[in-house]
Amino acid sequence: MARLARLAVADHAHLVLLRGHSGQPVFRDDVDRAAFLSALQHACHVERVALHAYSLLDDHVWLLCTPASAQAVGRAGRGERAGLAIIQSYQPDHPAIRAVELGDAAAFYDAELALRERFGSPPFGRLVKLTVALPDRDAAERTAGEMADRLRARASERGARVAVAGPAPAYIARRRDRWRFNVVLRGDDPASLLDGEVGAPWSVDVDPESLL
Repeated sequence: MARLARLAVADHAHLVLLRGHSGQPVFRDDVDRAAFLSALQHACHVERVALHAYSLLDDHVWLLCTPASAQAVGRAGRGERAGLAIIQSYQPDHPAIRAVELGDAAAFYDAELALRERFGSPPFGRLVKLTVALPDRDAAERTAGEMADRLRARASERGARVAVAGPAPAYIARRRDRWRFNVVLRGDDPASLLDGEVGAPWSVDVDPESLL
């Protein structure tokens, strides 16, 4: 059955629902939510949409907004008229959420930089995330474990300052009928341990945005 056409009326409040594809999560973490809110603000300013309230859940988003024109619905943020921001989070005291609440981006930046320095994350160190994807779950986990063991042995033999973590299931453990496991390398030059041996069925992400 064909979906009904969207009804949009200028200068009237609209309740908008955004869902993740096939029930997948919309956000990875609270940092991802903060990035979404920033994009939301910019979109509304450009499209002249007043956002009155929103709720950011794991797999969907609710927006209550009033567009200045019918074409503006679907792009929500904060327009010229003041809106009310409601943030739902399992970690309301997370620095990212507190920074959004207080409008203090500098404090979040300083705290995040100090945390990255403590754990040797970029820009103070390098990360490499290896992901294997295979149709059989046991085979995927076994392959990831063998890779992690080889890399640990190689790091020990060379005296490399590289820590190898994993294997661990990926945040989305199964995608396109393949089971996925991650192995993460952290140190001064983790890529030097790979020796060019990483190919299919592996994918390599250097200094990834997220380790999920």
